[in-house]
Amino acid sequence: MAKYPDVTAGQVEACINRMGGWDKFLLFIGGKGKVVFGQIFTFIGTGLMMAQPTKRLTFEFVVNELRINGTHYDRFMKQFYDLESPEVGETEIVVNKLEEETPSRQVLEKLGDKAEINPLQFLMLIKENEGSFNDFTAFIRGKDGNLWVVTTTPGPYGSTYINADPVVDTFYVIEEGSYLVSRK
Repeated sequence: MAKYPDVTAGQVEACINRMGGWDKFLLFIGGKGKVVFGQIFTFIGTGLMMAQPTKRLTFEFVVNELRINGTHYDRFMKQFYDLESPEVGETEIVVNKLEEETPSRQVLEKLGDKAEINPLQFLMLIKENEGSFNDFTAFIRGKDGNLWVVTTTPGPYGSTYINADPVVDTFYVIEEGSYLVSRK
């Protein structure tokens, strides 16, 4: 006798889909995942990011002017140095605090089409928050055309460490407490 005799194949399939598909379902039943009910973000606030002209993100600009250093410097350099950041108008942003460690793919799905922000606007936001003790995270398109999770961590003497990981790496986890920056 089955434990749930009234369950249908359609309900089981819907459950697997809601969990993120077959691979995530297998991780879950294998004890390597969990189902979370409720919100993964806490709303912090909104802001207005100034319009930015087209600008090439040179090493001198990023390191010397913005004082951004790297923990995975080679990955960041490969994708973002010499990237031409397109002109962008004034943009309203939302900042949410991540309440628990969450895979980048899940965060991206939750933010939807508002996730990606302009690279120069994100870097300028980091500069404006120099001295902050907050980690900031955003989804930015790299030179390879793919979205990257870019996370900053405060460093010594007002500098900022930066890390870049490809979103296609479905096992990359964004740390609890990160401030997620996205478009409103």
